Amino acid sequence: MDFIKKLSTYTFFTLLERSINFILLPVLTHFLVPEEFGKVALFQTFVLILQPLVLLNMNGAVAVEFFNKKGKEFSILIGNVLGLLCIAAIAVFVILFVFYKPFFSTFNFSFSTVTVMVVLCFTESVKIIVMALLQCQKKAHQFGLFAISSTILNIAITLLLFKVFTPSSTLRIYGIFFASSLSAIFCIIYLFWNKFIVFSFSKKEFIKLIKFGSPLIVHSYVFILVGSVDRFFIKRYYGDAILGIYATGAAVSTINNAIYGSINNAWVPFLYEYLKENTEEAFNKINKFTQKLLYLLVGVLCLYILGCYFLYTFIINSKYYASLPVSIILGTGFFMSFFYNINANILMFYKKTEIFLRVGLIVIAFNLVLNYFFITYFSIIGASIVYGLTYLFFAFLIYTNSKKIFKYKIFSRN
Repeated sequence: MDFIKKLSTYTFFTLLERSINFILLPVLTHFLVPEEFGKVALFQTFVLILQPLVLLNMNGAVAVEFFNKKGKEFSILIGNVLGLLCIAAIAVFVILFVFYKPFFSTFNFSFSTVTVMVVLCFTESVKIIVMALLQCQKKAHQFGLFAISSTILNIAITLLLFKVFTPSSTLRIYGIFFASSLSAIFCIIYLFWNKFIVFSFSKKEFIKLIKFGSPLIVHSYVFILVGSVDRFFIKRYYGDAILGIYATGAAVSTINNAIYGSINNAWVPFLYEYLKENTEEAFNKINKFTQKLLYLLVGVLCLYILGCYFLYTFIINSKYYASLPVSIILGTGFFMSFFYNINANILMFYKKTEIFLRVGLIVIAFNLVLNYFFITYFSIIGASIVYGLTYLFFAFLIYTNSKKIFKYKIFSRN
C-alpha cells in the first residue's frame, strides 16, 4: 500500500535525521557548558516566536491549494507566497529595530544577532514552503533527503566554526544561520528549476492568502508558548544552568515528536485526497486509517520511553541526567499533540481557520496560568507536565469544533 511505503520512508529518514542530531547533542554538551547551551536555546526560542510573523502559515495555504490549483495558477500562488514572506520579513525587521533597546538588550543580544533572527526566520520559511510542496507531491524520499542534508550541513558548519574558533553560543548561532541560508538558496533554485514560481502579483491571491493565514498566527503562537514560554519562566526563577538541563530534555523528546511528525507527513496528502473525494466511502477510509494509527501511536510512545533510559545511560553526559523525567513527560505530551493534528488538518482543508483563532486564545490563557503555578512550585518537572496538559486540552477543543464540520467518525471502531 502506498501509504505504508510513504510512512516507512518518512519514518526512516526522520529517525536517521534525529540520529544525526543526537550525535551532535553530546558534542554540543561537551563543547558548551549549560549556560552557553541555555543561550543557544533562548536564541532559538526567539526565532520560534518571530517565525509565524514571517511565515504567516503559508505552508498550510500551499498544502491546501495544491489540491485545488494546477499548472500556472499554482505557480502564481507560490510567487505571491514568496512575495508575502519578503514583505513580512521586512515588516518584522522594522518593528524589531524600533523596539530593540527596551526589549532585546535586556537579554544581552546584539542588534546583529537580532538581524540574524529575522533573516533566519525568512530562510526557514522558504524551506518550510518547499517541504510542504514535497509532502503534497508525496515525494517522501526527496523530503527526507533534503531534511537530512540540511541537518548535516548545520552540523558541518558548526563543527568547522568550533575547530577554527573558540566554541561559544555565538558560533553555534552562526552555524545554524549559515546552514539555513544555503538550504534556502537551494530551495529557490528548486522552485525555479521545476517551474513552480511565476512572479505575477495578484491582489486577489494576496487577500486570500492573508485571510487564510492571519487567523492561524494566534494558532501558531499556541505552539510557541507551549514549547517556549516555560523557558522564560525557568530562566527567571532558576537561571541558565537549569534552563540548559531542561533544553536537553526537550531536545531528547523531539525524537518522539519527529516520529509522530513522520506519521502526520505521510498521512496528510492521503487525508486531503479523501476529503476532496467527498464520498462516504472515502470518509470510511479515514476512520479505518485513524483506528490503525491509534495503535501505532501507543506502540511508538512505549518504545520511546524505553529509548530514553538507553540514551541517558549510554550517550547523554551524566551532568544532564536530571533531564530524563523531562524528556519522558514531554514525549508523552507529543503523543497528545497527534490527536490535535488529525482534527486540525480537517479544519485546515475546509479553510475554517477562524476557529483556530478562537481556540488559540483560550489555550494561550490556559497555558500561561498553569506554567506560572507549576514552574514556580515544581520547577522543570512542572513545566513538562503543563506541556502535556496543554496539548490534551488543545486537542479536545479542536476535536469538538471539527465534529461540527466533519460529522464522520475518526479513531472509532463503530
